[in-house]
Amino acid sequence: MRRARCVHSSRVREAAFFFYGTLMQREVLSKVLGRRVWPRTLTPARLAGYRRVAVRGASYPVVLPQRGASVMGLILQSVTRAERARLCAYEGDGYELASAVAELPAKRRRRVFLFRPKLGALTVTRRPWSLSRWRLHQNFIPDERLGC
Repeated sequence: MRRARCVHSSRVREAAFFFYGTLMQREVLSKVLGRRVWPRTLTPARLAGYRRVAVRGASYPVVLPQRGASVMGLILQSVTRAERARLCAYEGDGYELASAVAELPAKRRRRVFLFRPKLGALTVTRRPWSLSRWRLHQNFIPDERLGC
C-alpha cells in the first residue's frame, strides 16, 4: 500500500475509492459527498492482506495489515477532487489517504484509494467491526463543515 496526498493529488481528477466502514452506508456516503450515491454505482470488493477492527471509544473502524486476512467493502468509481476534499474532511486527522489494489468479482483487480489510520493517531481494539452492528446502534449526524 502506498501513501497518497489527500486533496491535492497531482494529476488525478477522478479516482476510485474503497470504503470499509461507515461510508459503506449509502446514506452516509451521500451526505458526505453532497450528492446522491445510487446502489448501482457501488461495487463489492475485497482488500486482501488487511483486517478491519474497531477504534477504542469510537463507532468506526480502521484497517490494519494482517497476512492471510481480507476486508470486504465497496468501491465507488469517479470520485472527483472536490468529493475527495469532502472525504478527507469527514475522515479527519486520524487517517491518511493510501492507494492499494482491491479485488472485484470475477477476479478483476482495481487500483483504489482508501483511508488508513495514521501511525499512533488512533487506539484500536482487537474487536472486529461490523456495519450491521453499527447500523443498529448509531445515527449519522451531518457535519456542518461539509455542508450536508
